[in-house]
Amino acid sequence: MTAEQVGRALAPDVVYDVEVVDLVCVENTRGSAGGRVFPIEEIRSIRKVAQGANVPVHLDGARIFNASVASGVDVAEYAAEADTLHVLRLEGLGAPIGSLVCGTAEAIREARRIKILFGGRGGRRASSRPPASWPSRRAEAPARGPRAARRLAEGWRSAARRDRPAHVETNMVLVDTDAVASIPSRSGSA
Repeated sequence: MTAEQVGRALAPDVVYDVEVVDLVCVENTRGSAGGRVFPIEEIRSIRKVAQGANVPVHLDGARIFNASVASGVDVAEYAAEADTLHVLRLEGLGAPIGSLVCGTAEAIREARRIKILFGGRGGRRASSRPPASWPSRRAEAPARGPRAARRLAEGWRSAARRDRPAHVETNMVLVDTDAVASIPSRSGSA
């Protein structure tokens, strides 16, 4: 997604002369792109276009800490380009539970209202107790994920007999399972 594409999407509908977009959502890292980092420069450009149209920007930052480690851009810089930010505590913080939605008090009230409107619970969710090792290991999570993903991608490349490794920036690996359909199993049968 580019700022130019967002600008076209934000143009009023010529037939009905109405604005049809109420929110611009950016995901970082991009799950459908295998965990690739959405560059801060492009997010800034998108933000500028959205502000010009008076449309808020939401940053789905479920893996924002992974994006920060991979790009060297502080999470606060990404957050500054959004009106609201979602953070999945499991990804990047290594917390066993929880999500956060960050924004103004008004934005949070509206998020809660919409959550309940769509069937979400209004209160806290039951959760398990974090493991004893969590406090001492949580800072390692954003860096550990990409290393493990690269090892997995290299192993997959080797198993699939591919010439080039999968592109891995963060903690995700997308694979083509058809690539291994012809690999014989350990017992010798396919």
